[in-house]
Amino acid sequence: MRSARSAAKSASQSSGVRCSASHPRAQAIAPISPGYWATTMLQAAVRGDVAGTTRPAAVVARLGLAAGAFAWWRFGKGWGRGSLL
Repeated sequence: MRSARSAAKSASQSSGVRCSASHPRAQAIAPISPGYWATTMLQAAVRGDVAGTTRPAAVVARLGLAAGAFAWWRFGKGWGRGSLL
């Protein structure tokens, strides 16, 4: 029986296209994507690298806070989804 750690490691290695295999233009803009940081964080967590997990986690948290602040601002203006439909 495989352990959860080895299952997660094989899943992270086999899922998706590695950034290094992407087009150079896609590599250049990858760091603005939350998915890039989430994948980086997952890979560091699978390796057991706590320090390598911290920076991507902070970036994902900041992006989440920014999205939440933007939503809060929109709702404050009355620009919720219901009023636009």
